[in-house]
Formats: sequence, structure tokens, C-alpha cells
Amino acid sequence: METFKEKPDKNHCILLPGLLSLTLCKPQEYILYKQLKTWENAQSYCRTHHIDLATVQTDEDWTSLKEAADEQQYSSLAWVGLFNDINGWRWSYNEESLVFESWGLVQPDNYGAGEECVTIAFDGKWFDSYCTSEKYFVCYDENTNRTAKLVLIKTQKSWLDAQKYCRDHYTDLAIVRTQADNDQIIQLLNIFMASVWMGLYRDTWKWSDRANFTSSTQNAVQKLVGSNQNCATINYWRALEDRLCTTTHYFYCNTGRSDLNYCVERL
Repeated sequence: METFKEKPDKNHCILLPGLLSLTLCKPQEYILYKQLKTWENAQSYCRTHHIDLATVQTDEDWTSLKEAADEQQYSSLAWVGLFNDINGWRWSYNEESLVFESWGLVQPDNYGAGEECVTIAFDGKWFDSYCTSEKYFVCYDENTNRTAKLVLIKTQKSWLDAQKYCRDHYTDLAIVRTQADNDQIIQLLNIFMASVWMGLYRDTWKWSDRANFTSSTQNAVQKLVGSNQNCATINYWRALEDRLCTTTHYFYCNTGRSDLNYCVERL
């Protein structure tokens, strides 16, 4: 006897009856638009007419994308939904959004790519830096009875190690919500000339539709190193390449999955 059952799973599939169980799953479906658009305009177009720019992570996704390219007889670069979120700054403490800013001249500049954590200098100016650099840091102590809730730690650590230290011994790395908060760090540093870590950091590469990275995507984005090339194309041979977001390319949209929304099971 065969019964039809609704399946909410993302991979809509058919389970074929018999001694050998075969599962046919439908991957993402894409369409290639041979229209030259910037990454942002391509994203807007895909979101208006479909779902979003293409997210391509699995072998099945790649096969589907390649089929979309073959249909258009196209074998060069086109935008997908991967981008470097250079403006996605937030605080380590409670993941608070950035409101007050005190950037130094031409900061943040993501110089050389990969500057994803922020230091504060003795004059209160902020600079994006490599998170792996070892620096002194300022912790925030929410639970102290003292008026001053900031603590300068004169031990050099990477940003992540500094964050761990602050969370283990205090509350978190320092958060700056106002000019008054910024001035407190200036007073704390006094004539201390070195820049120090505080709790501001940003995301790096992410998918436009906010899909979680697979390990293969994580490995691929490590090769994207352009300092101001913050949007990604994909070529016919499955290689991601970073490009200036303001350049124009053809683009892939994610049109969704098959309308098939049930499985056939043998009971």
C-alpha cells in the first residue's frame, strides 16, 4: 500500500518503494540573467522577481547552477549572493548594534583585506585591524560597584583571546555607546600611546539570504583577499572570484525549489 505524506523538509523528495530505497531530491533551482548589473542591483532584481541571489554550496546546487548556465550557453563570470559585510559592525557585548562612531581618518579601510576587529587609540579614534594582532585591551565590568566600569589590561592578546579573558574575568570587551563612554577610555589610556582592543567587530563573507556556511564555502572564501573587492562571482569551473561590487556582471537568481512537496513511501 502506498500513502502520500506531506514533508516539510527543505529537500523535497520521492522515496521509491522496493527492496532498494532510492531518494531523489531536488536541489536549488536557478536562472541566469544575461543583464549587466552591479551586485546590489542584481540582488534587488532577484529579491523582487524571485527569492534572492544564488546561494551555491553543495554539489547538487552546483550541478543545478551549471545547468542554468548551459541553458544560456554561458561559461564566464556571474554574480552570486556571496558578499563581504564590511559595514556589519557590532559590539561583542550582547551583540549590540553600532550607534556612536569615532573612526579615525579614512577608517575603516579594511587595508589589505581582513581587518575585522577594532582598536581605539589614545586620542579616542577608532581603527580597524587584523583580529589576530596581539594588543593590550580594555574590559567592561558590568557588575562592579565602582563608577568606572572599564579596566585596562596590559597584556597583549589577539582580539578573540582578549574577548575570552574579559568574559572570564569581567563582563566583556569594552563597549562604547556615547561620546562620554569614548572619553572614559581616553582618560583610562591617559598617555598610554598604544592602541588597544575594544569590543567592536564585524562579520566577514556571508550569503545574501543569510544561509549558514558549509565547510566547503568556508574554505573557498579564505581565498578571497581583495581589499575592496567585496562581492563574489562564480565561474563555469566552480571557482569563486571577488570583484568590486560596483562593476557589472550577469547574475544568477535563486528561484526556489521544485513545487513537488510530498514523498511516496512504501509501508
